[in-house]
Amino acid sequence: MPHRAQTLSPTEKPRAVLRPGGLALTEQALECCGLPRAARVLDAGCGTGAVVERLRSLDYRAVGIDLNAQGRHCVRGRIENLPVKTAGCDCVLCECVLSLVPDPEACLRELHRVLKPSGIAVISDVYDRSNPDALAGLLERCGFSVTFRQDHTRSLLEFAAAAVLQGRRADFSLPPGISSQRAGYCLLLARKDTAHG
Repeated sequence: MPHRAQTLSPTEKPRAVLRPGGLALTEQALECCGLPRAARVLDAGCGTGAVVERLRSLDYRAVGIDLNAQGRHCVRGRIENLPVKTAGCDCVLCECVLSLVPDPEACLRELHRVLKPSGIAVISDVYDRSNPDALAGLLERCGFSVTFRQDHTRSLLEFAAAAVLQGRRADFSLPPGISSQRAGYCLLLARKDTAHG
């Protein structure tokens, strides 16, 4: 799929993507997915809506959902109870979200519900480097088959360093039981296992 350049009016500023890897990591993940033009993509935990804007500029039919959703094509909602029809999405993005919610398993089961058969979940998040298979195991218990895994801990370190240089807090919530010394960041692609419904 050819990528179309994003165009902003002279008075419009691009919205920030405040997570390790930023839009570059999202775009890398989407290239690995090989989604067709006009695929239905949900950004679960869309924040500022910057990713949704970028996806729409690339001709995806993208929408975002977040408790504090901002931007066009974004609505307020909970990731544990998405206001999306069953099997309505080709791809779901869940970037730097699972580590922040109280019940990651409930969220993943809901992502599974809204994906079409063989749909793809793009997960990027903090993980415990001393137990690198835990997140993949959770995805598998929720009806996904992990097809791609890549470590992006360097992005996490760069994100923290940039925060310090910009005068922002460099620390952020880590999942329970993960110390800053063991924290890593990863990208996983997982296909909905049709045997699970």
